[in-house]
Amino acid sequence: MQNIPDCFYRLAAKAIIKDEKGRVLLIVEKGGHFGLPGGGIEFGESAAEALHRELNEELGITDVKSTTLVMAFPYFSESRQAWALWLLHQAEVTLPEKFVGDRSEGAIFMNIDDLLSHDPSQHRVHYVLNNLQGKN
Repeated sequence: MQNIPDCFYRLAAKAIIKDEKGRVLLIVEKGGHFGLPGGGIEFGESAAEALHRELNEELGITDVKSTTLVMAFPYFSESRQAWALWLLHQAEVTLPEKFVGDRSEGAIFMNIDDLLSHDPSQHRVHYVLNNLQGKN
């Protein structure tokens, strides 16, 4: 039998939620980094189901009115040495009075152009959001 190398391909559902000013909702991850809300799709779960679950776990959002897939974004994760795929959804939600989740330190609405000055590690998020707006 051939020695087949370990491989990892992670599928994640991510939400793009905007406020009335066009700012994007970003979670504040433990350690102070920003990211799009969402996370891994579990076995047997659809992307929409994963997104609903992740928004509740990360931010306490329970009322997701609609989600529309707007982009699939593959990338190579240097830290994991593996390929990953984000399924990005435009999401309409009812925001809770306070963001409460077990896997984040809260959330903030931010202008896309301000993201890199606040968190240079988020070049992927910046690229994807600019690409969706036709800036790249």
